[in-house]
Amino acid sequence: MKGKASITIQAPAGEVAERWRHFEGAPDAASRLGPIEIDGGEDSTGLRWRTGAGAAQEAQGTTRFADAPGGRGTEVHTTVEFQVPGGPVGAAVKKVAGEEPLQLVRDDLRRLKQLIETGEIARSDGAPSGSSAETQPKQRPAQPLAPTPA
Repeated sequence: MKGKASITIQAPAGEVAERWRHFEGAPDAASRLGPIEIDGGEDSTGLRWRTGAGAAQEAQGTTRFADAPGGRGTEVHTTVEFQVPGGPVGAAVKKVAGEEPLQLVRDDLRRLKQLIETGEIARSDGAPSGSSAETQPKQRPAQPLAPTPA
């Protein structure tokens, strides 16, 4: 399977590329996809990568860095390829479980943007560990409103 994800980050391309290369080691910022290894093709505009040992999913891809129009930072374009056991059914199961590699890449790009632009990754009380579907708090079933006294 193959997918693409993009994001614009308010920082120069060189800084974004350097932070992307070392995102794994940033405090509280480990990639949800797993350890990433730079596989070659590294230059100022992009690089090839693959997941390393212990990754949540075997995947590979390319990430390109381009100046955003109007001097608004850097566009990060990532293409990811991955094998899903079970074909389309396996892909649907991974998606529902929050483990689809493309969603993990999107989560990582969003977290990288937060880290570069604000210096930290935002957490909420409702989902302190981030936006993973598997870690979202369970909601109670809806209940009818109690009638109000007249």
